[in-house]
Amino acid sequence: MQLGDHESFFKYFRMSPIVFEKLLQLVAPLIIKSNQKREAISPAERLSVTLRYLATGDSHQTISFSYRLGHSTVNKIVPETCLAIWKALSPIYVQCPSTTNEWEDVSKEFWEKWNFPLCIGALDGKHVRCHCPANTGSLYFNFHGWFSVVLMAVCSAHYSYLLVNIGAIGSSSDGGIFERCGMKDALYNGRLSLPEDCNLPNTNTTCSYVITADDAFPLGRHVMKPYGGRYLEHGKRIFNYRLSRARRVSENTFGISTARWRIFKRPIDAIPERCIGIVKAVVALHNFLMFHESTLPRHERRYCPPGFVDSEDKNADIVPGAWREDVNKDTGYQSLTQTKNGNACKKSAKEIRDIFKNFFNSPAGAVPWQNVYINK
Repeated sequence: MQLGDHESFFKYFRMSPIVFEKLLQLVAPLIIKSNQKREAISPAERLSVTLRYLATGDSHQTISFSYRLGHSTVNKIVPETCLAIWKALSPIYVQCPSTTNEWEDVSKEFWEKWNFPLCIGALDGKHVRCHCPANTGSLYFNFHGWFSVVLMAVCSAHYSYLLVNIGAIGSSSDGGIFERCGMKDALYNGRLSLPEDCNLPNTNTTCSYVITADDAFPLGRHVMKPYGGRYLEHGKRIFNYRLSRARRVSENTFGISTARWRIFKRPIDAIPERCIGIVKAVVALHNFLMFHESTLPRHERRYCPPGFVDSEDKNADIVPGAWREDVNKDTGYQSLTQTKNGNACKKSAKEIRDIFKNFFNSPAGAVPWQNVYINK
């Protein structure tokens, strides 16, 4: 690989040489080692080894051959550097909005880009495949038939992670994971500094700020999920379509991460603590790279270039993103199951969903193509 060959450099490390240097400046102070006893492996090489491991998903043995390092050395470098990446990047690039104004900016992006008002994120969760941890029985065994830890995240309109909860055991029920994680507690107990309820655009109808989700999560005042059932009335089908447009950003966010960091395409050979550290590193790297690419012209973007995520044609039909060609159903990154909470949600949550449904079917909230799309 030639130093000036940026395309090959990107394929190898998933970033340009300039961005690699920026990353190294942030991480190096946390992984530099003393040279007192013998010459230590440099921070640049430690970072290179770790990025290559995350980008390929190759075994530590294969990485050790590539870099002419001992297997035990690579086995020590990777988890240390993953934790350093998270520690260096997360305070800057994986920080959720902390003020009402910042949440309002997130909401404006969803309205402008995905035509969903008062939306502050798209919620989804994925099972991350790992090898069976010793002496854990079926604790990490999920309904897919393999062992996993869970990454749950709220994603922005521009495919970055806003809130993450990493490390729930694979055997946990889907509603149970959300019920117990700090994310729900923060959402419903005022710890996120969400804006007060306000009017939907161009109306006098007041509604709360919400997160879009699928059937794997319980309906709530701040969590909107689709109407259930096969034979729905037209208005409910319109709501489900509009919800799915906004919710698709989470699927694409996970898709970009999986396509670029192939560590997720096979079981991670590590104990749960190290597996969690690897997932944290990928989340931080994803946001770091998405942020730096947002400053570039579209034609210069490599991590998430034009056409890499799902889009819509002039008829509002979905054009699958290129990441889907690189991620198949056998990847070690699978969706949660549907929850079975039935009608257990509060009446107020159903009323809020009906408010959105009525808005999407009114002149103030309808988009020109929605009836044509639904009638297909």
